[in-house]
This record gives sequence, C-alpha cells and structure tokens, in this order.
Amino acid sequence: METYNSNLVIARRLKNLVQSERLVGLILPREAINGFAGEEIVSPNSLWPFQKMFRIGSTVIACLDSNTMLQQRIVGIRILKVLQSEVLIVGFCCFPLRRTIQKGSYVIIKDHVNWTGENPLRGHNDSCIGERYPNMNAPYDKDWSLHLGQIADRMVMKYSKAVYGRVRISELKNQLSEWRGMGCDVMGEGLVDEVISSVHCRLPVAAVGIVERIDFDRVGSVQICGAGFSQITRLIKNCL
Repeated sequence: METYNSNLVIARRLKNLVQSERLVGLILPREAINGFAGEEIVSPNSLWPFQKMFRIGSTVIACLDSNTMLQQRIVGIRILKVLQSEVLIVGFCCFPLRRTIQKGSYVIIKDHVNWTGENPLRGHNDSCIGERYPNMNAPYDKDWSLHLGQIADRMVMKYSKAVYGRVRISELKNQLSEWRGMGCDVMGEGLVDEVISSVHCRLPVAAVGIVERIDFDRVGSVQICGAGFSQITRLIKNCL
C-alpha cells in the first residue's frame, strides 16, 4: 500500500536528478511526451512513476503519461510534492458544450464540476500526505493559470477560460443542455482525479486543454489531435 514513507523512498531515488534545480510536473499523453522539445535526462535507475524527464535550462520537467493507471499518476503527483515541484500542469483533450468554443481551440480551466461521483481519495487517508477533506473551492492555481493565458496571448493561441464538466461520455448524449445550465463550457472523462490529488497534497495545479469534436455514434473512435498537443507543449515550454 502506498504511504508517505514509501513515497519518500521513491523521492530519494530521484532526488539526484532534480537537486538544486527548479522542478515542474507535466501530465500529457505519451505521444506528446515523446515529442517534447527538451534535453532528455537519462538515468541508469528507473524513473518510475514518471515516463520521462527533460531539462530546459535550470528547469527539470517530470512527465507523467495520462494513459497509465490512475494510481501511478497519483503516486507521481505526490512524489512531485515531496521533491518540491513548483506546479503540476495537466494537458488534456475535451469536447465543447458551447458554440463559442470551437474545435481546434484551447481552454484554460478555471473550475470544474465532477458529475461522476468518483473520487481518488476514497479509502484510507494518510494525513502525512494531506488532510481527509481538502478544500476544493479554488483548485486551479490562479497565478499559473494567468501565466498560461499571458503566454498563450503572446503565441496568438485561440483560447477560452472555461469550466470543465467531468462526465461519463457514454451517458451524456441527452444531458448537454443540463450541463450548459450548470455553467460548464467543456466536458470530458479525465483531469479531475489529478486535480483533486494535487490539491490534497498541496501541489499547485493548472490545466490547459485542446478542444475536439465528439461523435456520439462512435465514441470509442474519438482521436486526440496530435498537432493540438504540439501547441500545448510549446505553450508549456514557453511558460518555463
């Protein structure tokens, strides 16, 4: 079972890779991680739970694969906190609820609604990691969200500040108007677990998404736009 002490053991193994340097955590799809423009850090030891690490100047970027098991991502988030990461930035794919938010544009998330009832903090709570019921009133770090927006403006990226609705896509088709009425601008099945886990261990978190179109007749065939994630990785790099 994962504990604060087990996280300390992993952090000690990785500490020499980030010592005396600024650390930033990223969660991205594996394809986006593989295309990240930075000097890859090679270690004879395992980087687990991280997929890869990169160095840009004096900043180390520790990358978690969004397609890995949730528990591995949660452990990674908590390791980032132990290693004193400055922030976790999550890049993700979402779908629009409003006509003003178009496919191919971007969103910087300012709040979310979790409609699924799922929560990564169920079960035993290790108080050394975080309190039992973290305050979720303002989960997204305002300074980093503002910084992402300022850099996006300089890059002439079309983006909106949005409220994210976490749903089960297969159950959503007849509920779009309800979600809009609740103030949600975009929707998707991910993101929220990572944000809750970050707030739980007091790690600042920000999120930027690429907007895709959803086909309700072929949900399983929805593809993430690779070009869109290339732009997100450039945005993140320019923020460092």
